[in-house]
Amino acid sequence: MKVSTLRGNPWDKFEFNNIVYRDNNLQHVPAKPNFQDPNQKNIFLLGDSMVESVSTPVEKVFYSIVDSNHDNLSVVPFHFAGCSLQALVLYFNQYQAFFQKDNKVFKPNLAVFQIRPLSYQGGNTVLFDPRLGRPRDFQDPINLIKSDVVVEKEKFLSNFKLDIKFSPKFQDKLFRDLVLGETRIVSLLAWKFFQWTSRVTNQVPNHEELFVENKLEELYWQRFENSVRLLKASSIQNQIPVRVLLVPSPEWLERYSYTHEFNEQEKRYKNLFDKYGIPFHNSIIDFHLERQNAGNKLFFDDGHPNSYGVKALSNAFDKLLMEQDI
Repeated sequence: MKVSTLRGNPWDKFEFNNIVYRDNNLQHVPAKPNFQDPNQKNIFLLGDSMVESVSTPVEKVFYSIVDSNHDNLSVVPFHFAGCSLQALVLYFNQYQAFFQKDNKVFKPNLAVFQIRPLSYQGGNTVLFDPRLGRPRDFQDPINLIKSDVVVEKEKFLSNFKLDIKFSPKFQDKLFRDLVLGETRIVSLLAWKFFQWTSRVTNQVPNHEELFVENKLEELYWQRFENSVRLLKASSIQNQIPVRVLLVPSPEWLERYSYTHEFNEQEKRYKNLFDKYGIPFHNSIIDFHLERQNAGNKLFFDDGHPNSYGVKALSNAFDKLLMEQDI
């Protein structure tokens, strides 16, 4: 299916230019590769909205470019906007659902996890749990004492939260149909309402931005390291090697273009994945080189890569795959 979403100012002439190609779960729908081909290396790519590549047809997504450039590679993607690393590890452990064809289950040769600048803080982790038959939060909460007014505010905001991607609830299924509907004005308004509800309820997980404490930053990193530890354990248990791709923000790229140095968060990401022996690639260098070559803006206003950024990200993804034999 394809649906129009807003890119730019409401009601201007560009309001319907953002065409998103998705299935019923808002996922890309590339054809499944021939998993039985002994010469084929199958890659499981898990990430957030960077993998979702909003407004980009599936054949022009960064991983599709890499896929088409290598006869022996096939990429199977999974994405969930704002998803935390911990939730992605959950879906990594359920790889059988994504690598199934003709009633046969196959194993990917490699899994790549895409993260972003604020991934260490967590993300959208309220996902459908097939064991419970309902959505639940897969992220460990930060143990901070909340005031009464914060508790009441969270109760109020919970009334406006929608879990439309994988929820079996009738209202969420109906809303999903509206977002993916053929009536553009309805799909636009439904999508904007979803974005608003997501922003006010999920800007920072557990509403932890309400606490201004220096120790919060360290608590975020401690929890993220637990997710990295879980990722390493899952890799060993499933016998599937893993790698990590970091996508920069426009602000990070602007700073790097002047300093040519990594900031503290970038260094901490690298050191953390080095600690657990997980190959890691920071794509900010590839974005910087692309901007030098093309001299163009590489991001949309919402921070997602445009066609020039997609090229930079495809180069980074290619390097990560080629750095070591799969």
